[in-house]
Amino acid sequence: LLRDERPFHPMRLWRHFRENLGLGIHRSKGFLWLASRPEQVLLWNQSAGSIELELMAYWKAALVKNPDKKLLPEEIAHLQNQLRDAHPLFGDRLNELTLIGAERDRAIFIRGLQNCLCTDSEIAHWQAGGTFEDPWPRSLRRVS
Repeated sequence: LLRDERPFHPMRLWRHFRENLGLGIHRSKGFLWLASRPEQVLLWNQSAGSIELELMAYWKAALVKNPDKKLLPEEIAHLQNQLRDAHPLFGDRLNELTLIGAERDRAIFIRGLQNCLCTDSEIAHWQAGGTFEDPWPRSLRRVS
């Protein structure tokens, strides 16, 4: 299990998946967020050598900023209340991935995933509105 609040760097995650997914990782699934897509809750669904990345929902931490100006003040207040105990920087954003496979391969792949998380300087870049190269497909299937 990998659980971490920091965003994944999209290019490092892409490379890690493409170059290091060993035969011993049979399946992995969970939720993640990419620094390049801080508003999207993404569902990671990997089986053998293929992966699906699906748009699940939107993080409350992104919605509370009312980007499309459609929320009522009461709705914003409700979201703020729900985020009261959340991470001060990331809000409700979280990566949580479960891997199934050979213990050795899981440990190696998880260490690689940890190296794909954004560094402090990359998080500062994200906070400042910086962009990240993102090779993941832009067209994601929406889960109903």
